[in-house]
Amino acid sequence: ITENPGVNGVSEQVTQNQDSGFSERFVAYSEGNLQKATENDGKAVIFFHAGWCPSCQAAEEDFKSNFNQVPKDVTILKTDYDTSTDLKTKYSIVMQDTFVQVDAKGNEITKWNSGGEGIKTLLANLK
Repeated sequence: ITENPGVNGVSEQVTQNQDSGFSERFVAYSEGNLQKATENDGKAVIFFHAGWCPSCQAAEEDFKSNFNQVPKDVTILKTDYDTSTDLKTKYSIVMQDTFVQVDAKGNEITKWNSGGEGIKTLLANLK
């Protein structure tokens, strides 16, 4: 990985994220990404995120900074809380910053709210 000069270590952070799998395993929700995430017994977690939500922002920052703590078989599929009406209905989502672990067919395994503590609650709730 080539580092570009950055301000206050930003380029170094990007390099760390790429090394930890962040860009490959923290991706936008889609049927294709769900299928890819669950191949070879991988685990998929849908993150209902809202840009205006302080807890969502804190959880995402936690993932960006500490993605090396996320198990290698886990992919986080980020979706927009405000526009993902069908997914919210399917999983009975009533608030942002909610995570839903699903199987390869999209069936709910478990669900939780992180309160802005992305990694901690992910590790506590994964099945």
